[in-house]
Amino acid sequence: MFGAFAEDMPVNVEPECLFVAVGSGGRRVVSKDGINWFADTSGGDDLRCIAYGNKRFVAAGFNGRRVVSTDGINWSDAASIANVSNLFGITYGNGRFVAVGYYSLVSKIFVSTDGINWSDAASTPSGPTLYGIAYGKGRFVAVCNEGTLSVSTDGVNWSDVVTSGATLYAVTSNSFKVEAPDN
Repeated sequence: MFGAFAEDMPVNVEPECLFVAVGSGGRRVVSKDGINWFADTSGGDDLRCIAYGNKRFVAAGFNGRRVVSTDGINWSDAASIANVSNLFGITYGNGRFVAVGYYSLVSKIFVSTDGINWSDAASTPSGPTLYGIAYGKGRFVAVCNEGTLSVSTDGVNWSDVVTSGATLYAVTSNSFKVEAPDN
């Protein structure tokens, strides 16, 4: 067996050196090294994505569920948001979290500076279901099931830039900023 999985997380874990994975049934597992994993919290709707920024982890998923943690171990539910079915992607950039998904087959984008209180984006890309989002080079890029790539500098106002014609599920960028921990 490669790595280990234990039920109890050591209490001396520092948040700036954690891997956190999310999944089925709201499961969250935590690792200091990516090899040895510890059971964390489970329960509730599936969590499909996770991001770190503003000194906190924010995970999101089915039925618009979002949970927040400042240490990766203790979690609380974020404020509820209306008109969202599932959230499939989340990222942090430009001082805010941006989550993407759909409601009644219409793309939805939600924005938050703290991961707890969320609002709708002013405009939404044209595709019916947004699956992925990334931040880099001063802009957010989102992808959808009709192959549309959309871009925003603030996470609130969006423009479609190209349609590939094929479903796109994920996007990433190799342009990122590492946040230094407070001393």
